[in-house]
Amino acid sequence: MFSSEESKEQSRDLKPLVLQPNRFTVGAHGNPNFISDARGKKFDTEGSALGAKGLANEMAKAGFHKGMDVVLYSCSTGAGNNCLAQQLANRLHTTVWAPDNVLWMRKDEHYVCRTEAE
Repeated sequence: MFSSEESKEQSRDLKPLVLQPNRFTVGAHGNPNFISDARGKKFDTEGSALGAKGLANEMAKAGFHKGMDVVLYSCSTGAGNNCLAQQLANRLHTTVWAPDNVLWMRKDEHYVCRTEAE
């Protein structure tokens, strides 16, 4: 997870992401129900699954505050009526942007949401 205050060094693995003020950006593996980190960890530091509650807990520890929008760079976290993105938006009372399909980074370092990479 990356907040807008973190350095380029900390977010170098996601260098195409534009970190903006009042926007909290999360990059992780995901599906409509939960996210996991690069090591496959699916739990927060308190042992909660990284669904909406666990993710909200980790985001607060990483600098999320009221008034920030959220962007999830995480496959399919916006798919379905009760997806992780919607649950997180309801919990945090904010706008959450998330892909409704697989998220791919193209060779030109832009992201595209579709079932197959180009």
